[in-house]
Amino acid sequence: MNWSFIMFPDLDPLILARLVAITSDRMSGAMTLGRRAIRLLIDVSDEDKKAVDSVAAALCMGQPAMAPVWNAAAVAVGLSGVDGLKILYGKSNRASQSLSRMFRELVMSSKLKTDVAVPLVFATVSASDSVRICFEALSERTKIRAICAEGRPRMEGRHMATNLTTVGITTTICTDAAIGEVIAASLPQVEAVVVGADAVAPQWFLNKCGTRQLFELAVSLGVPTYVVASRDKFIHEALVEHIPTNSGPSQEVWQDTPTGVHVENPYFERIPIELVATFVTDVGSIGPASAQDMCRSTIDSAGASRLASLIRDVDNR
Repeated sequence: MNWSFIMFPDLDPLILARLVAITSDRMSGAMTLGRRAIRLLIDVSDEDKKAVDSVAAALCMGQPAMAPVWNAAAVAVGLSGVDGLKILYGKSNRASQSLSRMFRELVMSSKLKTDVAVPLVFATVSASDSVRICFEALSERTKIRAICAEGRPRMEGRHMATNLTTVGITTTICTDAAIGEVIAASLPQVEAVVVGADAVAPQWFLNKCGTRQLFELAVSLGVPTYVVASRDKFIHEALVEHIPTNSGPSQEVWQDTPTGVHVENPYFERIPIELVATFVTDVGSIGPASAQDMCRSTIDSAGASRLASLIRDVDNR
């Protein structure tokens, strides 16, 4: 969604530059973008309260697939305002440590293997700060190995593999299409398929394309499926209709496309919540039914409804 027509006549140029930087960032994860959005909205509230609605709408339109950005915007335009944003920022900062602890507890309590010399194997796709943090924390307790699908076309999985290897986690990378064969060859050592999420809705979660086939494969093989997502990834039902599956330029897939060939390049996909065994959150590990309840309670309904109304007004201009 394009927000460039929204006017900010009195906005500080430095704040506007930060807004542009956040909305044009296509490499950072949802957690990072959410924190940057919160800080920006706090500063906007201090500088020019009248601009909060416009900045909140622009953030959501610039990063429409990122639930933490939507939740920050909903709090900013809701009843709690800047005080609510400061509370949300504190929760976000504590989320990483809580996520890693919850993941470690889940794995260590459920694993059947007793031979500590044989690493636990986990498969993932693309890149996720939440998953990386969890893998790093677990590797301090037991030996693990990661399998990363590369996440075409932007190849975020390569970045993930580099980061994991840097901290001593043995990592295998493969094409998205080959992930099934690589996992099958690693059975029965594969402990779980673990991914992050850009958004969690009552009926689905949003993540990089390739996640659905990975989860369907895992279910067919009897491998547990985990989604690591802090509370700020859970989106209120009032906002669900505005969360798209973004697409990128065709040149990322095929630069010199022959005449008559149409290229589809979706970045994200909706994965049915029924394919998830466990959501690992910063307040505990929960099943799909509890995840649906969390979507309704993450932020207040008034802020979510007002933000949805603002976005509809902008869309109708």
